[in-house]
Amino acid sequence: SLRLYGLILTIIMVVKFILVDLSQENSITRVLALMFGGLICFGISVMYNKLNKIIEKVS
Repeated sequence: SLRLYGLILTIIMVVKFILVDLSQENSITRVLALMFGGLICFGISVMYNKLNKIIEKVS
């Protein structure tokens, strides 16, 4: 349940980042920020899947 809470919190923060924080930036800054945010989300996804596999092996 803690992992689900973290996942939901991350989704909320990404939506806030896109809608609020980037609304006043120019196009290049927005593109770079969204690419960086996407890379962070991809990294979180990779770590989540690796941890899930480790937990399944232990159980």
